[in-house]
Amino acid sequence: MTNLTICQECKENPAIYGDGITWSRCSACEMNYRGEQVQVPSPQEGMQHTIKEGLVSVILPVYMNDYALFHYTGNCIGALREHTPENSFELIVIDNGSPVKVPSPNSFYADKVIQNQENLGVTHAWNQGIRVSQGEYIVLLNNDVQVFDHWLEDMKAALKQYDLVMAHPMYSLTEPFARAKESARIRKEVLEREVHFSTFKDFSCVMFKRDLINELGTFDEEFFNYCSDSDFFDRMESAGKKWACCEAVATSHLSDATGYSIPETPDIMNKDKATYAAKSAGKVEPVIEKIEIQLPYRLVRTKETGDAMFYIHNGKYHHVANPETLNALGLQFGDEKMISYTVLATDFEKGEVISIENYKEYV
Repeated sequence: MTNLTICQECKENPAIYGDGITWSRCSACEMNYRGEQVQVPSPQEGMQHTIKEGLVSVILPVYMNDYALFHYTGNCIGALREHTPENSFELIVIDNGSPVKVPSPNSFYADKVIQNQENLGVTHAWNQGIRVSQGEYIVLLNNDVQVFDHWLEDMKAALKQYDLVMAHPMYSLTEPFARAKESARIRKEVLEREVHFSTFKDFSCVMFKRDLINELGTFDEEFFNYCSDSDFFDRMESAGKKWACCEAVATSHLSDATGYSIPETPDIMNKDKATYAAKSAGKVEPVIEKIEIQLPYRLVRTKETGDAMFYIHNGKYHHVANPETLNALGLQFGDEKMISYTVLATDFEKGEVISIENYKEYV
């Protein structure tokens, strides 16, 4: 009998691709089989995009150092796409140097993929995702979480009362194989009650508006994997911001699945806790980056289009006819940012040419 848990090509590595009946391949052999593919553009940090009203940016850091985490990530992304309305969100995956590789960034079925060469920690990954996101709303999601029907609409609605909302994970073992059904039952019971919110804290699935980051700054990267959420709550409290757990949103969370798989986790946790204690006592200066991503960059150029200048306005890119027009817009050569043509054509619509005759419409 064929052992499909072992790659049928190299006969050595554990198989993570296959139909479960006749064939199976490990990650390396699957990459070799697929060959070169068109890959999801990797966005450049610091790029500013047009913010899209109503859009939710789901930021998903992953560090897959074993095959269980590979499948947890698959379940997470599968549940997200199954239980979330199409075109309501963008998925941004930050792969923190995972030892278990995917054949191509396309394998994540994400809108944007950032691939770090090493594990830079979840806090750094959150900030990376925020910098390249375009949503009015931001969701930080653990890759060991599964969401279910109505989660997005319920959390969005909760943000009308709070500045940050969290889902309430189901940690009980009563229905481990019927989580979607259990989630629906919990939602129904909660909505029949008067109180829909609690003070339960869990950062495995959290949503806030971009304005909150613009006001408070990014997450403090002095923390690697732990305590950056507690630090952010402290900053919210100091700024008079409100948070709550949305009891109607019941998710499935395995709880620190990545952390348990990393041998250095106890040391990382102790270091982060010590940093938090020192910062709380005022002994450590916070490392916070204030970012404003409400306005797009104004002038760009791409390698593919040579010296042509494009002016970004209301989600469209406009070719600037000549240097005279450029100066009339209050800009000059040297003000432009270099981006890839793929990003230009993907993130913006093509607009009309701006000339000296019509430039005032864009000032």
